Amino acid sequence: IEVAMLLLGLNSFITNVIGLVIKKRVILLA
Repeated sequence: IEVAMLLLGLNSFITNVIGLVIKKRVILLA
């Protein structure tokens, strides 16, 4: 269970980071 929670947390963290990077790039390109 702990491993599953860790993987879910890591997946959520990576998704947030990618989202921020995409937003920054869009702002720079706009």
